Amino acid sequence: MSRIVVISGHPNLEQSYTNRLILARLHQRDDVSVRDLATLYPDSRIDVAAEQAALLAAEVVVLQFPFYWYSVPGIMKQWMDDVLTYGFAYGSTGDKLKGKKLVVSTTVGGPDESYQAGGYNQYTMEQLLFPLHQLSTLTQMDWQSPVISHGMVFIPGVYNTQELVESRAEQHVERLLAELEGRLPSAPVVELMQQWFAMLDQLPADPEVYLPFMADNVVFEVPEGRFEGHAGFVRWYDALLGQFQPGLSHRIEQVSAAQTETGYCTLAFTVTVSGTSTGGEPVSLTVQERWQLVEQDGVLQIQHYQVRLP
Repeated sequence: MSRIVVISGHPNLEQSYTNRLILARLHQRDDVSVRDLATLYPDSRIDVAAEQAALLAAEVVVLQFPFYWYSVPGIMKQWMDDVLTYGFAYGSTGDKLKGKKLVVSTTVGGPDESYQAGGYNQYTMEQLLFPLHQLSTLTQMDWQSPVISHGMVFIPGVYNTQELVESRAEQHVERLLAELEGRLPSAPVVELMQQWFAMLDQLPADPEVYLPFMADNVVFEVPEGRFEGHAGFVRWYDALLGQFQPGLSHRIEQVSAAQTETGYCTLAFTVTVSGTSTGGEPVSLTVQERWQLVEQDGVLQIQHYQVRLP
């Protein structure tokens, strides 16, 4: 499953010197799925179900487009109209995009100084992106810092050179990738999470199998109380074994990561647990988790583990 979906709104990438290069770099990543709307839908008949499924599968949504007439190109506007529907993206039950991160990545033809108060275009890019910011608000997505590059048009003999705009496109994609890397956990962190919850799904009888994943002085703050160290974890885990049968399912959503100044990695995410209690009753519970990770001898370990009910 791709963690990042890129929605490309360029109407004709074959004629692009910048967006084509940016998308080619993004295509090289295993965690990125690029959806080139103009190629997918040359007849402008958008497959709404396919587009919504792509959004549901991703943690980060990138809108990649050239800035046309102070807005998005027509194919991207149609995608918004057709895909971001009532009951899916907004409305009383339209929370399917809630918590996903939205990154606007746009290439602008004019220079930066023309997008200022008193400049040729009168308004700043921040102001001109207000409609997309409001889209993020209405759909309950998390607005991220936009990635904007200016002077991205090449007109032979008139404006810029091909080498210059392609160089700017390389710089743009590097900034975009840095933005994306800062919003998602690294591969080792993802692997740790997958291994941890795979064990919690099965609830092995021996709690010792969990201990390599946590620091000696680990602290668990959970609804049942505060538990410190490996011995504290064992007491908490014994209580879990008394509540749930093996064969649980943990669905992880809305993951965000940040690096602290002290070198720790902090994670915040939502977990939905489904399964059966030891009494035979069905269980479905959604909680908020926050982890603090530390690296010990090259191995990631959980330093602080917090679980909160909504």
